[in-house]
Amino acid sequence: SDTSTASNTNTTSKPPGTGTISGSFNIPEPELMPIPDCDARVALDRKYSPYHIWVYPMPDNIAYIGATESFHKMVYIIKFSLADTGTVLSAMREDSFGYVEGSKINSDLTAPVSGTVIEKNPYCEIEKLYTNGWMLKIQMSNPDELNRLYTPQYYAYLESPSWSGPIPPMH
Repeated sequence: SDTSTASNTNTTSKPPGTGTISGSFNIPEPELMPIPDCDARVALDRKYSPYHIWVYPMPDNIAYIGATESFHKMVYIIKFSLADTGTVLSAMREDSFGYVEGSKINSDLTAPVSGTVIEKNPYCEIEKLYTNGWMLKIQMSNPDELNRLYTPQYYAYLESPSWSGPIPPMH
């Protein structure tokens, strides 16, 4: 599998008000919610795993996945490797879809949904992994697994050292 390092390989400009998930997929810049008393934010247009991986579901049982800002700050990623195209992943078995090396810790990346890797992001940039830098595009084999992932608000609740107010819905 390929190992990526921090570099600015995506130099395309973008119109004001839009963001790019590097590679072959464009979406509007996500609305980011600050996590109370934490230096991380959470994108409101995704679902989240307990392993700090976000999932951006698309039509036809396609999902883009990436690492959260909390994970990035926890690990401080220096380099990473990702599963190859064609790799079949099982969320039930907690399969690894990659590995990150950080200045603080090293960690496997745990699949949040089951399916087959259909694309690796060739333009993935470490500093954008937690907002717009998707890592893999997955053809989901069990899209119902999305229903067990966390809402952005619940993920923020779990990450906040001092959440106030009611506990948000989990799913």
